[in-house]
Parts: sequence; C-alpha cells; structure tokens
Amino acid sequence: MTADARGRPRDTRLTGAILDAVLAGLAADGVAGLRMEDIAAAAGTSKQALYRRWPGKPAMIAAAIHHALAAGNPAPPDTGDLARDLEIVLANTIRRLVETPLAGAIAALVGARDDAELAAALAAVLADRRVLMEAIFAAAAARGDVAPGRDVAIDIDALLGAIYYRLLIRRVPVMPADARAIVAAWHGGASV
Repeated sequence: MTADARGRPRDTRLTGAILDAVLAGLAADGVAGLRMEDIAAAAGTSKQALYRRWPGKPAMIAAAIHHALAAGNPAPPDTGDLARDLEIVLANTIRRLVETPLAGAIAALVGARDDAELAAALAAVLADRRVLMEAIFAAAAARGDVAPGRDVAIDIDALLGAIYYRLLIRRVPVMPADARAIVAAWHGGASV
C-alpha cells in the first residue's frame, strides 16, 4: 500500500519499521498527536522517506493498519473446515491485537471518524481484509457447509465484532484461545 512505484525499489525493512512506528505512535499519541517527524525519528529515517512512500498521514496510517492485519493473516486458511478456518483467522487477529500496538492504534482511530480522507483510506483497508474472510465463506459454501442465503457480511461483522467489542468497548482481555468460543457461539446458526 505505497503511494507509487517510481524510482528505486523501496527498502522493505525500512517500510516495516516506519509502519511499526506509526502503530506505536497512534497507540501512544492518537491521530492528532501523530507527527511525521516523530515517526521518521522512531524508524531511523527522514520525513522525505515517508512522503516518498505515502502522500500523507491518512495513507500512511491506513498502510500501517493493513500491514499489521496482513501480517497476522496473509492468506485465508483452507483446512476444509469452516469453523477451524475462522478460528485460525480470529486467533491470528487477536494475537496481532494483543502482541502489537494494533489495538491501541485502532482505539485511537475510533475517535477520528470525522476525517474523511482517513475514513476513506481505512475503508479500503477494511474491505481488502474482509476479502480474506469472504474467501473462507465462499470455500465453505462451495462445500455445502454454509446455509444458502446467509448474509456473509453480517457473519463477518458478528465474528470480528465480538473481538473488537470485548477489547475496545468492554475493555476485557481477549486471548487467541477465545477464538474457539467466539466461533462456536456463532457457528450453530450458520450450519446447514
């Protein structure tokens, strides 16, 4: 999720360090307190290196969220079992939320809903990451493991919503092992 591909190839290690610094900065200082010079300093680079990769703060924040989520689930699992595949994705998502600054970064973004540019950039990230779960449901539907006519968008919201609600609203600990209970609670209504 970089701005363009002109010039020499980007150093992926530096890009990763920048995106990690963005997450940490969001979690610590929120969107309003996130400063390009602080991110550059934390990543050991210059502000120009940031602007060569992203046109501005909203695109960079979206890239950081995408990077963090994609690191946990780079591709949809395909075990042949809908519940197991969903458990894997949810457990990996929870791991990223509790083992990195991702949860704090997302919490900071909840309060930044009025920034239209940031909202649009994040919507694109979320749509991209939902494709992962949509692929799991599509494979399960092809196997006949999902009742016809299910609203997969609501199923995805229910599964992910359980994690984010517990973590960000109720502020109770969520552990990767909780993925099994979340899927089990949901799965009874999705089975054929």
